[in-house]
Amino acid sequence: MHCSYFLWLDDEEVIGWQKRALIEERDEIREKKKRIRELTATVNLLRMELEKLKVEKPSSSNGDEESICNEFVKLLNKGNFH
Repeated sequence: MHCSYFLWLDDEEVIGWQKRALIEERDEIREKKKRIRELTATVNLLRMELEKLKVEKPSSSNGDEESICNEFVKLLNKGNFH
């Protein structure tokens, strides 16, 4: 088996539990990358919504952090984000 990242100490074909373990870890990494992409998209969407609120309500951009946080929480609840 040829691998560009690791040099196997034995040249035997990877089978059995070793192969299952590698496949399971590969799948877990893929799932985590997918979740990170989803969360990044959610954060970007929330940032855009927050910027819209700042433009629509200039009074909340005067340093009223509590108001901004409350609007952010409302966006989270409204959007049904996971």
